[in-house]
Amino acid sequence: MPYVSLYRKYRPQKFSEVVGQDHVTRTLSNAIRDGRLAHAFLFAGPRGTGKTSTARILAKALNCESGPAPEPCGTCGTCLSITAGSSLDVVEIDAASHGLVEDARDLREKALFAPAYARSKIYIIDEAHMVSAAGFNALLKILEDPPSHVVFVFATTEPHKVLKTIVGRCQRYDFRRVPTNLLAEHLTRICASENIKADAAALSLIARAADGSVRDGLSMLDQLVAYCGESIALADATSLLGRVTSELLLEMADVLASRQPARAFGLVDRLVNEGHDLRQFTRESIDHLRNLFLLRVAPESPQLVDATDDMRERLAAQSHRFEPGELARDLRLLSDAHAEMRGASNPRLALEVYLVRCLLPEAATDPAALLARLERLERRIAVGAAVDGFEEEPAGPAYADLAPSKAADRAAKSEQGPAPSAPAPPARRGAASAAGAPPAAASEPQAPARRATRATQPPPAAPAAPAAHPAGKVDLEMVKRSWPEVLSHVKTASRVAHLHLSNGAPLAMEGHVLELEFPRSSAFHGRALESGQYADKVTAAIEELFGIRVHLRCTLRDDVPEVVDEPLAQSIEDIVDPEAGAVRLNSEEATKAVVDLVKRGLGGEVIEEIPNRSDGR
Repeated sequence: MPYVSLYRKYRPQKFSEVVGQDHVTRTLSNAIRDGRLAHAFLFAGPRGTGKTSTARILAKALNCESGPAPEPCGTCGTCLSITAGSSLDVVEIDAASHGLVEDARDLREKALFAPAYARSKIYIIDEAHMVSAAGFNALLKILEDPPSHVVFVFATTEPHKVLKTIVGRCQRYDFRRVPTNLLAEHLTRICASENIKADAAALSLIARAADGSVRDGLSMLDQLVAYCGESIALADATSLLGRVTSELLLEMADVLASRQPARAFGLVDRLVNEGHDLRQFTRESIDHLRNLFLLRVAPESPQLVDATDDMRERLAAQSHRFEPGELARDLRLLSDAHAEMRGASNPRLALEVYLVRCLLPEAATDPAALLARLERLERRIAVGAAVDGFEEEPAGPAYADLAPSKAADRAAKSEQGPAPSAPAPPARRGAASAAGAPPAAASEPQAPARRATRATQPPPAAPAAPAAHPAGKVDLEMVKRSWPEVLSHVKTASRVAHLHLSNGAPLAMEGHVLELEFPRSSAFHGRALESGQYADKVTAAIEELFGIRVHLRCTLRDDVPEVVDEPLAQSIEDIVDPEAGAVRLNSEEATKAVVDLVKRGLGGEVIEEIPNRSDGR
């Protein structure tokens, strides 16, 4: 007798045997029991999830000799003929090769005839999205008013390609991907029935590789049995399927958590020597980090992670080695690496570069890297240095000392009283240091103090030890050196606020009050910045750069030169008298001045000029 593949041998024959689709099978069973069955169905879902098998079970339930029954007996002549595919009254049509309008007309004509010997005539149209538009239109009438003895079942993996007029005449059932844990349990039952000894880790790997498809999982199991006999080990599954094991993914996450580049390079070298596809490894690493991110951010919803119960517990334990910001940044970097490796001449180099970027956030100046550094410092200060595999940071470049720690700041405030503490400038300032320029010269005396603080910061277990100030003070010189960056941030947020601010310059810094000086001719700009939404844009930019919230105070001086790079033809003071609220110039001059101000100051563009009609038309 010829060999029968596992996915054919273990095709479900009853509603209760369908894996992971209880929402469909329960509804159909109840509809048959209550006599509320529709005349047309649309089964939609991923491949290998049981659409066609459920349609056959539905046909057996309707035509069973002891039915119609919510569950077919499977032993009567009608059930056996439908299982063998020899029933004249259950017709399966492959729409990929029979989707023309002529095929639809032929089906429509044959559907009018009564069943040969069964109770109902069932038409199962597989790959229904392949039916042509003309073919669907030919079926509209019979779907609208079908004979009482006909039931149509359309099965498709792409329901969006089925005409809306067809979908509207059918009851739609969406089949879902089978969860990994359910599929692993199903494979375990089949191995027990077939006397196959398989490691639980190997079956879990097969279930993960099947990606929710029962048929794919059984095909992989069949392939493994042919490869290694009736004893399947994890190494055999890894070797044949080319998949990355869960242990390797856990090790990769441990490497990222330890922040040790040497371990990362060793891991990549081992992957290459073992013949793994680096792009496949990167894709599965992204899935692994996503699971860690979900468990870290939403630990109360572990069901969001598609894994076995044992693996879910290990993921939950590992997720605590990361902070959410670190995981989000690592996910973005590995996603970029996966995209770049597609066309890279050296995928290994691309992966190594991005892994180093994940491991060394202090070598980057983007906001995500700064957040990762802050979270790392907070965790180390909270529980002490060198925990969870973290080693003490080397002295490294000077800009690594410029990242403030929110936890240290809070500790300093709790020990020293309510005095305000100004954090050091963020990593954006450190970009200059990374490029080769030294950090802020004026704040250099504070740098040794900050380094000493970082090395000697006591853990919370010793509250008697006074906490040192975590960062240097933001002073006027620091603000002046970073003024171009302030202007750039403000311009990004509001061009109008940038126009006002570009007419002034920082004059003094007293606590959290920043005094700006304006020439007397720019009094309008100074008044605009002292209150309102424009002041908020400026203070928000300063807070983003320096970590402090300031209050603006504007001063008018006669000896301050204009600081606008390209002076406007007319300023607002020349056009409007703020005291009288009237236009100073005549109508034509005022119009030209306003247009010039909008174009130059606010980035406007003239779209169309409409001549002024004096006759009022």
